[in-house]
Amino acid sequence: MKKSILLTTFIAFIISCGYRGEPLPPYIYTFPKNIEKVVIVRPDEVIIEVKYPDKYIEGRNITNMNLKVYKCKKSCEACKKIEEKSIKEQTFIFKDIYYTGNICYLLKGATSEDIEIPTVVAIIPNVEDWPKKPKIDIRQEKNVLTITSETEGILTLYKKLGREEHYSPDPITYFSKEYKDGNVKINESYCYVARNVKEEGHLRIESDESNEVCVNVVDLEAPSPVSSLTAIYKDGKVFLIWEKPQDPDLDGFIVYKEENGKLIRLNHEIIRVPMFIDEHMKKGVNRYAVTSIDANGNESEKRYIEIKIE
Repeated sequence: MKKSILLTTFIAFIISCGYRGEPLPPYIYTFPKNIEKVVIVRPDEVIIEVKYPDKYIEGRNITNMNLKVYKCKKSCEACKKIEEKSIKEQTFIFKDIYYTGNICYLLKGATSEDIEIPTVVAIIPNVEDWPKKPKIDIRQEKNVLTITSETEGILTLYKKLGREEHYSPDPITYFSKEYKDGNVKINESYCYVARNVKEEGHLRIESDESNEVCVNVVDLEAPSPVSSLTAIYKDGKVFLIWEKPQDPDLDGFIVYKEENGKLIRLNHEIIRVPMFIDEHMKKGVNRYAVTSIDANGNESEKRYIEIKIE
């Protein structure tokens, strides 16, 4: 009985004080192998863009990576470290402004949890037949910018705001002959350059940069026309009434009257209300037209109406 009481007391003591056994082994995470890379080779530089996954295979977020770039012989031997960087984002862009062929780049590193990152290998060939440098032009049609080129082949197109200093290494599109860019804003400046390109797997060989074309986008798109145009003769006057469109940049309206086969503008100042009174009508048929106009001076299609005065 005494032994039983002593054993029970000992167990209770261990439970209340806690038992320190061997520490649990650290949890091992696995870095995914689905690493995307694009290697861009230009006559004056090499760009390597690597997109790493944002989670370990086990599901935990990858928060920080320490990367090292090595430049080696084509056999990927006799390497020399040329850059070291700690990044938090998943995209890493490396640029070597001194292009030489028959070399190899190695990107190595580890995460903040000291998990090794799979090595990225980029072998740069010796390019002798570079794509032809293109020439491009630009024009605005309504609120769309059209970039054209007579250069044969497939071109990569790069875009930046006029106030930005550099172009992204990622082209906005590939095109041949013509590309229409509707992703622009009024009163904003945009610049474009293009490069002729040929691709070999992950390798993109690009020509020298084309001429740069820039444009400040102005509003060239006309507002919607008026609707439900009505003419009423009363007390010796013609009353024109209409419904205004809902365009956000609508500024007002212009009224015309046909005289001797020509349309004559009746209001010198823009009308801000959807109504106009003409006190100088004539007997017979009076023909009118009304347009909408926006803040940039773009005028809509005309809407016509006739009224006969006895």
